[in-house]
Amino acid sequence: MDGECARLLPAVCAVLADARQLVSDDTCLEKMLDWFKALTEAESSLLLLQENPCLTELVTCVLKLEDPSPSIVSFILRLTGIFAASESCFQHLQGEFLSSLFGEEGPINSSLWEDASVRSGWVEGVRSMVRHQSTIQFLCSSGAIDVIFMLQGDPSLFVASAVNRLLVHILTFSLQSETTSPLSMKYCSWPMCAQMIMAHIEESLKSSSVSRIKQALKLLTSVFGCCHDQWTEILWSRIAEPIESLLKEEPVQTGHSLVDLFLSMARSPVFGCPECSLWTSVTHALKFLNPAQAGPLALGVLKCQEWYDLLLWNSLFYTIGIWFCKSLKLLCCIKKKTFLLHLAAHVRLLQPKKGSRSPGAIGGDNSDDSVQRGRNRRSKGMHSSFSP
Repeated sequence: MDGECARLLPAVCAVLADARQLVSDDTCLEKMLDWFKALTEAESSLLLLQENPCLTELVTCVLKLEDPSPSIVSFILRLTGIFAASESCFQHLQGEFLSSLFGEEGPINSSLWEDASVRSGWVEGVRSMVRHQSTIQFLCSSGAIDVIFMLQGDPSLFVASAVNRLLVHILTFSLQSETTSPLSMKYCSWPMCAQMIMAHIEESLKSSSVSRIKQALKLLTSVFGCCHDQWTEILWSRIAEPIESLLKEEPVQTGHSLVDLFLSMARSPVFGCPECSLWTSVTHALKFLNPAQAGPLALGVLKCQEWYDLLLWNSLFYTIGIWFCKSLKLLCCIKKKTFLLHLAAHVRLLQPKKGSRSPGAIGGDNSDDSVQRGRNRRSKGMHSSFSP
């Protein structure tokens, strides 16, 4: 921090700590947060606090106010999170402020919590801190992780979305930073924070509350969408059974959320094996979901060119063809096999990614000539089937 900024900072902090001087424009607070974030990335966070005691005095003053402004409280939460991203700075603040801001002693149990900006500031502050193991341990021991679970159903969509991203970040960080050996199917070998999150997901999937189930499915969709590590395969093995149970409900109340989950997983290379149980669940989904739900799933799977060869000849592709027949009410007037041949020809028009394996002949000849001969035979057969 340059000398002029260091000279002006105490006066700025004094204004922010004065409840009589309301900040009418939150834009200046956002700019200050961006400035502090840039400073902490370029310099030592702990040194900045030690050289500028007005910052910790600001936090102390705001905590002592009887009726602080929600925007200032949100600012303090986010500012503290930025500094606590450094583990040394986290330990420096832990004794004085962290429990008072992010624990049960903080705004969680006050009327300030009713303001969405305070809840958002709390979530963003925690998100900034999750960069070291000290934060993970604090979240588990202080009960903050339970607050995060509660905020999944927040009435503010902005807060709920931020919480979903936070849980994904906590789960992936916990597994990647604490794990030094391959993960076991038993949760007792997983990091404690990851165990708590996964137990919460499993409990939510088995809940009678549709909203809780949808929250869990949305979280899983985000996890599988951004994480392509092998532990996601273990995760799927744990949730496959309750997912199957959801598909067998009459009617399926979470169909659209399940479709989003399946498509997110279909794009992951972890589930590229044809024998993966995911494809069995997708096949069941096409049978159990109504047309409005199964349609996007069928089309989405067909558009996943990574699974082009897999889908063309296995039972899942056949199921998709049958689904299209039923949806278009053509099952009575068009033979299933003929329809599937035309659907296969249509799918082949999709340009596979450069370097992807061509389906080739079923017998195993993958040469270009063999592929072309197969296409010519199918085209000739389809032409004769539909000729007047």
